[in-house]
Amino acid sequence: MDSKTAAYSRFKDLQPLQATLGYYYHNVELLQAALLHPSCFRHESSPLPFRIHFQRLEFLGDRFLSATLGARLFELFPNEREGFLSKAYMILSQECTLVKLAERLTLRDYLQVDQPEIAASVLADAVEALVGSLWLDSDYLTASEHVLKWFGDIRQWVLAELKTANPKGQLQELLGEHFHDIHYELIDTWGPEHKRQFRCAVYRKEQLLSEGEGFSRQSAEESAAEKALELLKQASH
Repeated sequence: MDSKTAAYSRFKDLQPLQATLGYYYHNVELLQAALLHPSCFRHESSPLPFRIHFQRLEFLGDRFLSATLGARLFELFPNEREGFLSKAYMILSQECTLVKLAERLTLRDYLQVDQPEIAASVLADAVEALVGSLWLDSDYLTASEHVLKWFGDIRQWVLAELKTANPKGQLQELLGEHFHDIHYELIDTWGPEHKRQFRCAVYRKEQLLSEGEGFSRQSAEESAAEKALELLKQASH
């Protein structure tokens, strides 16, 4: 068996995966390349053509996602500023989001990796490689349409993540009309300049709600807000 035949023999039937993707490849070699991680070829070159090497597809897919998701966010949030759009894009393109997408697409069942376990970073990279392969096999509009379907309700995804990622805002929302009474105070700092740590407290009027720590004043305030949220929610039950 030559090396190229051996590479093909690695793969399961890819028809179920293509059904999940909602797209059937004209050149299945592109899909195989997106699923064949470089760890399988530490001591030899990939038997698949270099032009569709996993890492090249990953590079292409990353740029495609940037353009496609950016354009979609621009449409979905017509009244938001650039800062909001940047945060929304970071939510959609971050590793944990791409891992969720990989699991949704069942990539773990098809990805060929020569490692004891498939790391989260490898799954995220595989999503980008898959997107790159889809673009090469079709065209920009077709690939964009399918990728956006994979993400589902992008607006809801972003808003839910922003709410979770903003404990200070959640605390204000929980306290309703009393949110003006909330204030934060820096109560301690320690450690060397390059690794300074902060402790902040959050108060409702004069009442101490909680304290939190972090490597910046902002993160310490967010930590304090998270703890205050937990305590207030526990007290309400």
